[in-house]
Amino acid sequence: MNKLNVILEELNKHEAENFIASCVAKQKNLFGIPRFIIKKNTRLKLSKVKNFLTKDEFYFVEIDKKYFDIIEDKFLDSFLEDIEYEIVFDLCRLCFDKNDDFFDYLPNKFKKLFNLNLRSIERKNFLKSNAAHLDDMSCITTKVICHKLNQVWKYKWSKSSSYLNEYDDNIVNNIISA
Repeated sequence: MNKLNVILEELNKHEAENFIASCVAKQKNLFGIPRFIIKKNTRLKLSKVKNFLTKDEFYFVEIDKKYFDIIEDKFLDSFLEDIEYEIVFDLCRLCFDKNDDFFDYLPNKFKKLFNLNLRSIERKNFLKSNAAHLDDMSCITTKVICHKLNQVWKYKWSKSSSYLNEYDDNIVNNIISA
């Protein structure tokens, strides 16, 4: 029996999800990257998305610190073949020039509720307005510009308040109760 399956069986549901997501992160070499995990063929719940967006990157770093040392690479492929979860990494939360897989995964109603449409528009504007600079990444000026832009991006979009604030909570509750 796969050693990772034995570990998984000993964990409660929440820790099992974290462990599975950490295994996928190790396989893809994405240590500490925010990731959304959901069981396949289940209905996506507003609370699950909201909970994910309230977690900062340090939350995921701590999960990976906890599990990376016990995850052996030789068992990963066979272990991950049978998992019943979808794991979507939100690289775009930390870097504006990464693909926004989390945005693409969510249905439109969630994108609107959590300001992800705004994030997508801002991302496109960042990429468009700086396309001339980003083409030549060997230039030190380009690297500095890209780094500064990414700092601005990360400062805004790594905060949970960018996705949902108290006013938004009231709007969400009104939409749900309507």
